[in-house]
Amino acid sequence: KVATLLSEAHANLITGYFGTLTTWDDRITQLQGFIDKNEHANVPQRQGNTNTPAGLGIWVKNIRQHKKEGKLSVEKIDQLNSMGFEWDVTRGPNLTWDLRITQLQAFIDENEHANVP
Repeated sequence: KVATLLSEAHANLITGYFGTLTTWDDRITQLQGFIDKNEHANVPQRQGNTNTPAGLGIWVKNIRQHKKEGKLSVEKIDQLNSMGFEWDVTRGPNLTWDLRITQLQAFIDENEHANVP
């Protein structure tokens, strides 16, 4: 961990400022939870979604960038691939029509309207 490289005082300052330092395994667990709930791995970067752990969207963006730059290990790439991770989201959502219709129907069932924010 980064914190082990710093003095305890510096680690406390960083942790206090940025929140708890999050490990790879923590983020993988959060990502799997997101995938389980949303049926896709395209995590929004904005924090407006209360169902998304803080910083997960930025972490996903950084992971995509690290892979593009060749900075991500094969083991981590394989781990993400096994989860159904979406590497290329520049072409737009990788979700099928049927999945979006299912999500819309679930929203309508829960909210009794189709005005999705």
